[in-house]
Amino acid sequence: MTALTLLIAILVLTVEISLPVNADQLAWNIHAPPANWASIRDRWQIAHAVRSAAALLALAVLSADWTTRAAGRADPDIASTDRELSAPPTN
Repeated sequence: MTALTLLIAILVLTVEISLPVNADQLAWNIHAPPANWASIRDRWQIAHAVRSAAALLALAVLSADWTTRAAGRADPDIASTDRELSAPPTN
């Protein structure tokens, strides 16, 4: 659930900040940028840093989950011991 939340946050940041800034910059004149170009750039860079951190964290969460699940499936002795402990005794 954490990874999904992070991925949704990445999507929201992309749609709300990155894409509009990218679209606005297409119309800028390179020799005469808008007066507030530095604040727009800073806003984009902060959003990009947050998106990148969220993506790395989501990857870490998904990797940890996958590793934990794979480790549980890889050791059949653990699974058989669990079944033996939970099975009712046979006479």
